[in-house]
Amino acid sequence: MSSKNTIYLQLIIGTLFWGLNFHLAQISTSYLSPMGASAGRYFFAAIGILILFPFFGLKSVNKEMLRLSYKMAGKILLVGLSGVFLFNYFFFKGLVIADAINGALLIALNPVFTLIFSVFMLKVKVSKAQLIGVAVSLTGVLIVISQGDISVVLDLSFNMGDLFLLIASILFAFHNVLIHKYLPWINSVLLTLFTTCFGAVLFTLFSMNEWLNVPEGLLDNRFWISVAVMGFFGTTLSFMFWNKGVKQIGSGNTAIFLNLVPIYAATTGLFFDKIITFNQIIGGVFIGIGIHLAIKNSRKLKSIIKSSE
Repeated sequence: MSSKNTIYLQLIIGTLFWGLNFHLAQISTSYLSPMGASAGRYFFAAIGILILFPFFGLKSVNKEMLRLSYKMAGKILLVGLSGVFLFNYFFFKGLVIADAINGALLIALNPVFTLIFSVFMLKVKVSKAQLIGVAVSLTGVLIVISQGDISVVLDLSFNMGDLFLLIASILFAFHNVLIHKYLPWINSVLLTLFTTCFGAVLFTLFSMNEWLNVPEGLLDNRFWISVAVMGFFGTTLSFMFWNKGVKQIGSGNTAIFLNLVPIYAATTGLFFDKIITFNQIIGGVFIGIGIHLAIKNSRKLKSIIKSSE
């Protein structure tokens, strides 16, 4: 298999685990709170990145990068707070209530929200086509979270889980732009190491009381498998594959694979007794078209989206 085909295969596998995360998150939060389940996930993610960092990131780290990391520690912590801690808190909290496929569609809006933040924080110029793309994507969101019922929109009686997932998507976009604005110099694997370990510490601290008082026998193999797969495969390994893809085939080509996440969430959902509704299909089409218009011919935006590593 050629080197490029190997990259494609890794990206396909990595985004498959991202799609699977939506269902595994629902399993883990059936045992513990969103904070407690996130602590479990990031415990395994931290172990994973600590094991893999010497092989994939250490050679690219130098003294100047470490000096800048110390100097910009506040910005690194802000990136970890928004893109790891708060994002995952709202992600898990949303999936306690919302449908997993809805979640995948809403998180897939990340490029659109990245564009919006880029306008205000990076002074990116927006074309008419991109504005139309934002409008089309947001229309798709309304279709998904209202289940096609206009009265839900008029009464503002949305499912709170969907709104939490929407907040998560917005937070992740903010995290992407922060990286592009303040941390373009840092090795992506080193940044992943910092933010993952920071997230693991925060989640552990905020859920310590819950973990210390877990009833004996509550956490069975179903829980441990879900957080271990999310942590190592759906976080550490997927990001490693993603980073390698960005380096080898470019951020624009790699970003295309993001479109697979909602598809994987829907197809893997069949193994968890989930069904795909007509409104999710229609909403997904609107969101997909909107994302395409929003990032089309925008090299700067594509370079920011790749910072999601």
